[in-house]
Amino acid sequence: MATQWMGQSDSTVYYDDLTVESGEIYAGDIIVYSGDVRLEADSKISGGLVVYSGDIVMEPGALVEGDVIALSGDAQIAGAIRGSLVIWSGDVALEDGAAVQGDVSVMSGDIERSAAATVAGNIIVGPKLPKLPTFLEGIDLPNIASQSTIIEAAPPTLNASGWNQVGRFVLRIIGAAFMTALVVFITGVVYYLQPTFIQGLRTTIRTQKPTSFVIGLLLNIVLTMLIMAAFGSGSVFTALCLAPLSFVALLLFLILNTGGWAALSIIVGERLLAFAKVTTHQLTALLIGATAMTGTIALVWALGSCMRPVAYLIMLTLTALGGGSLIVQQLQKKRSDKLSPA
Repeated sequence: MATQWMGQSDSTVYYDDLTVESGEIYAGDIIVYSGDVRLEADSKISGGLVVYSGDIVMEPGALVEGDVIALSGDAQIAGAIRGSLVIWSGDVALEDGAAVQGDVSVMSGDIERSAAATVAGNIIVGPKLPKLPTFLEGIDLPNIASQSTIIEAAPPTLNASGWNQVGRFVLRIIGAAFMTALVVFITGVVYYLQPTFIQGLRTTIRTQKPTSFVIGLLLNIVLTMLIMAAFGSGSVFTALCLAPLSFVALLLFLILNTGGWAALSIIVGERLLAFAKVTTHQLTALLIGATAMTGTIALVWALGSCMRPVAYLIMLTLTALGGGSLIVQQLQKKRSDKLSPA
């Protein structure tokens, strides 16, 4: 079964795949942050369905009495929706038996409609836009008392077995290793292309460590809040409006912190090599430092559950030094330009 947490009094929140089996009736709104949703034949959700990241499949006879909304994922509809169907980034397939009483809106994707499918409202297709990143995958929120109930709930399925959990953990480890390799590669390329610039950031971190940390921490907190703004909105339409702002904030976060991460990697790598009493090229020190820092964060993230906020805090602390050093360096450069004679 899907991992379930209680949200607002009229909604139930899930962080995993959700299957509403035949004959089941879910009362209230259903919110799925990261996972696919399948409504089998003759199943029912008495409220709305919101999926932040995942695909939606409705078999013939399935019913959702409210709106069906997906921010990132495809929708395969063969059941009935008494509200509207809104897809931010993904394709929609309206199959035989599909009946939507409201509008069908696709912001970035295609619509395939069977001749037997009925749509009472308008069909709107927007321009192609990039898919939203899954920022909220694995982030656990605190429990809040809920009055939401599941009627005629089926017994647990094999999806909750220990082998399933082991498989997911192995996949997370593989994903963490891939992400570590990608970050180390990008960091090495940045240093290879701009060694003098990275050396300047390294010097700034060593000489202006407190200032760099404070400025970088404040900046990264603000950017993180902007990145998460779209996903924290209580209104779907507000979330859609804030999505471009979140995307710009993500780009700024990456631009400001990539160079600083490379500079900090050199410092960490040099200290690890000094501890091992080994002397080598700075690029090697950078790769060792980047692997150590990124690998640690990725491993903590792969542990899941409450360890993912810990991974975020580690990442926020380390990037604060690097990102802050870039700001401090640019401020010092502007000050030097003003003081230098014309």
